[in-house]
Amino acid sequence: MRRIKVELLGALEEIAGIDQIEIDSEGPMTVRDLIRELIERIGSRELERAIFAHGSRDPRSYALILVNGVEVGSMDLLDSELEDGSKVTLISLWHGG
Repeated sequence: MRRIKVELLGALEEIAGIDQIEIDSEGPMTVRDLIRELIERIGSRELERAIFAHGSRDPRSYALILVNGVEVGSMDLLDSELEDGSKVTLISLWHGG
């Protein structure tokens, strides 16, 4: 079993109502799978809209994605498998001005 720690920052934390969650997976899980599982667990349509641009299934539109402190969105690593103990941080690109 793999246990992945997820940290939400910025508007994502506010929308989800939590700043951290752990997600367990019996089998392989990619970054993209983890984000889908996170949205399903939180059960928030608003969170889904805050991560995915309208009509897109690409979370890089509205979120900076780090795995163990390394930004993976710009390196096109959303389909890379996460290891047990990985920490995924999602930072909202939405902010006030």
